[in-house]
Amino acid sequence: MEFMRRINLYRMQVMFIVLLLSGCSSVSEEEKVLSMEDKLEMFEDNSVKRPSRCVSHSSVLQSGKYAMRMQPGPRYPPAALFDKREGFVVMEFDLTADGIPVEINIIESYPEYFFDLESIRSLSRSRYELKSGQEPGSMECFSIRFDYFLEEGLTQIELK
Repeated sequence: MEFMRRINLYRMQVMFIVLLLSGCSSVSEEEKVLSMEDKLEMFEDNSVKRPSRCVSHSSVLQSGKYAMRMQPGPRYPPAALFDKREGFVVMEFDLTADGIPVEINIIESYPEYFFDLESIRSLSRSRYELKSGQEPGSMECFSIRFDYFLEEGLTQIELK
C-alpha cells in the first residue's frame, strides 16, 4: 500500500512539473505574429532606463576615428533561450588608447538584467583601433546596442 501511495505521489509531482514548465515556456499568439520592428518598439516602450554618465553618445564606428579589430559576438544566454525571451541592451563606454572598452555602463535594457552580463562580457572582449591619420582625443563616450532575437538564430548587433 505504501509503495502505491509513493508511485501516485511521484506521478502527481511529475505532472505538476510538466504543467508548470509547459506554461512557463509557451509563447502567446500575440508574440508570434509581431514583426521585428513591432517587437523593438514594444521592447523600447517597456525597457528599463538607467542614468547615463555621459552628456552625449556617439557610435564608436560612426565617429570615423576607430575601426573594429575584434568583436566576439554575444552568446544567447541559456535562461533567456529556455524562456524564449527576446530583448536588447544599450551600453555606454570609453576606449583606452589601446582600443579596449572601459567604464562600461548599461543605460537601457529589456527585459531588465536578462541580457546584461552577456552583453558586458562581449563588449569587454571587443577591441578597436585608431584609423590611420587619426589622433586619440579626450575620453569620448560611445554607445552600442545588442539586439537579441530568437528568429535570427544569432544575436544581432546594432551599432548606435
